Amino acid sequence: MKIAGTLIAVLALLLAGAGFSLSFWRGTKSILVAEILGLGWLIGAGLVSLFLALGGIALSGALLIALVAVVCLLLGFAGWKRLQGGLCIETGLAQVPPWEKWLTLLLLVPIVYFTYANFRDALLWDGLVNWEAKARHAFVAGGSLPSSYFADATRIRFHPTYPL
Repeated sequence: MKIAGTLIAVLALLLAGAGFSLSFWRGTKSILVAEILGLGWLIGAGLVSLFLALGGIALSGALLIALVAVVCLLLGFAGWKRLQGGLCIETGLAQVPPWEKWLTLLLLVPIVYFTYANFRDALLWDGLVNWEAKARHAFVAGGSLPSSYFADATRIRFHPTYPL
């Protein structure tokens, strides 16, 4: 179940970012698949974080997750409609030298590490001190950190002012 949930979350993130990127693409040339995936990952991470933060103000729990999932699907649908409007996607691998194709295999390193780290119980010391405690607190609070978290003196060891 954990693998399926992680896969769905990553695909929703990519779908939101790629859909957003495609819907605002105004270039006359076709766009490369690598550009769509890169923009999808970067913009999708920002959009999902933004939707979780803004939605977490009024919603929590399953309703918050459902809202973010619906927004991701709508952004993906907007990008798909843009593709139907004549935007072309190409692989772009025909003109790439072989050594650059091999370098793309380096992309597997963070993916493999992410998969490995996802199945561990705890992160390293930095993650334990800063991010894991915040993530667990947000999970228990229903999906977002309450404002009382930042003012609670008992949580000072978790660096509440450290960036989320």
